Amino acid sequence: MMSLPFVFLLFFLLLVPPPSSSFVIAPPWADPASNPCAHKSWQLLLWPEDGRCYRIFGRGPCPRTQELAFDEAAGRALCRCPKDLLYWPATDRCYPEFSKGPCEPNQYLERADLPSNATALSTEVGAPSRCADVRRCENGWIFWPRHGRCYQLYTQGPCHKVTFKVPSKVPLMKN
Repeated sequence: MMSLPFVFLLFFLLLVPPPSSSFVIAPPWADPASNPCAHKSWQLLLWPEDGRCYRIFGRGPCPRTQELAFDEAAGRALCRCPKDLLYWPATDRCYPEFSKGPCEPNQYLERADLPSNATALSTEVGAPSRCADVRRCENGWIFWPRHGRCYQLYTQGPCHKVTFKVPSKVPLMKN
């Protein structure tokens, strides 16, 4: 009969791979040939306009609401909207989808590939976006942009259980 420590050792030697068989794939910006800041840290990117190093996915030299990212195709740093935010070129800012954003009263911002009667704006910085009109609902109902439909007030509507849409004195699309 084998002893318990011997069985454990045998199990460990046969089933656990040695440390030399694991590795980490470096991100493309960690190459010092294309990004000299990688010599200091793989989390730093060179911003060519001022020659300084900035932390990737932080604001760095980018305008408010944007983050520093790496463009693999161009092999350089760029400013872009963080995930799930939409870019509006006229203000050079990023806004949450379905917010009022830069739109007129009674409009909200949406991705340009969604059906709407609005004109699309396209950009490399973020997803193409456009302003869409808030749909008018009957009294006692409220428009929910994400679903593009009206829900009756004081019902569950699009909300999770135990949460209800309640009218507010604050405009629906406050930014």
